[in-house]
Amino acid sequence: PGAGPPPLPELAGPGELLGSGVVTRLHDELYARLPHGRLVMLGGPGAGKTGTMILLLLAGLDRRARLAAGQRERVPVPVWLTMGRWDPAATSLREWAVATMNRDHPALRAPEYGPDVAGELLRGGRVALFLDGLDEMPEGVRARAMQRIDDEARGLRVVVTSRAAEFQHAAQRGRLDNTAVIELCPV
Repeated sequence: PGAGPPPLPELAGPGELLGSGVVTRLHDELYARLPHGRLVMLGGPGAGKTGTMILLLLAGLDRRARLAAGQRERVPVPVWLTMGRWDPAATSLREWAVATMNRDHPALRAPEYGPDVAGELLRGGRVALFLDGLDEMPEGVRARAMQRIDDEARGLRVVVTSRAAEFQHAAQRGRLDNTAVIELCPV
């Protein structure tokens, strides 16, 4: 027992967060069925965009882990990357993603995997890009980022988070075709 208040009636034991399966349903009924593999999650400040993305990523990893070996290899591993430091005018999506994966996951640089395992995983469609924070990029580069994602992420599963106004403004100058867009309601 902790130092907090007593549990509510009928909820005395530890429970599963989001037990209703909201995120699992988001994974199974939307993300896994997207014909083009692209999803944008919009929401206001504090709506839970990043949290939902991480829970969606965890649901994807869990689903992948439960598959038989022959099926598991066909399901890309979701990789969470924050977009705030990417300059799409200077660096391609793939170059930035590989550099960020190598920085954030040093095991990918192990000599036994070869000199460019992150690039090979990306080129082979073995990873899904979970790109967090389009709205956290400078305003002047958001449309270019959307264009790079549209042009360079063909054949990859991609999830992007953004505030709605920033996404709509960037979409007036850039494009992200064949993409499902959902808006999260405030908690």
